[in-house]
Amino acid sequence: MAAPSPNEPSSESTDTMPNVRDVIEKISFVKQGFAAIGEYIHPNQITASRLPLVLAAIGLKDISQITAGTLYAIALTLDWFDGAVARAMPNGKTVEGTKLDQLIDKAGNIPLTAVLIAQYSEDTWLAISGALSMLVDFRSLLQRGNPIIQIIEGIRGTIWPSTCTVIAPDDPSAKKIEANWQGKVKMFLQSISLLAILVAGQIEEVRTAGAIGMGVSAVLGVWGMVKRMLWSDGTEKKE
Repeated sequence: MAAPSPNEPSSESTDTMPNVRDVIEKISFVKQGFAAIGEYIHPNQITASRLPLVLAAIGLKDISQITAGTLYAIALTLDWFDGAVARAMPNGKTVEGTKLDQLIDKAGNIPLTAVLIAQYSEDTWLAISGALSMLVDFRSLLQRGNPIIQIIEGIRGTIWPSTCTVIAPDDPSAKKIEANWQGKVKMFLQSISLLAILVAGQIEEVRTAGAIGMGVSAVLGVWGMVKRMLWSDGTEKKE
């Protein structure tokens, strides 16, 4: 048997987080439930609904941190929910939907990070890690194409999902726009950090932990972008 190429991981290489997710979503009644939801609301529309929730959380944070945190937590839950519905549908995964998912992530987290940095301006480490996190998010957004075009495609994909380009199962070209495992872990750390600061940012230890989380997430974001660039250049074909 030929040895695997250095740029092609062996079959033992796994992506733990998606595998756990897949085990849950492949449970018969779970998959049927998500598929049933997809008959009434398209995954792209679930994705788009996350942005108003995050913006509402930003607007309400000075009135009620618990309410703001709850809204943001719902938005985070929908971030998995939209993908689960898409994967349960025969033609649920689309190019526009994948780009929209990334766009909504950035469109929500960048302003939330900026607002929290301004609110706790005395916290130098939060300012540094938050600024780095926003920079990485913006650069990642640009890596996926012109943001204006992404917005236009996202609007079209939300209002007229039937016009979207379906991603075939195991389509290797999807790696150019889909989040790799570094991006998934990065998003998880960043979101949990923002949620903690949103709910209890007045506690210095919480801000410190959140700043560390965002700093690590930014490093993972850079790593993921580098891997995506290598893939685009043909250097790396698998995560």
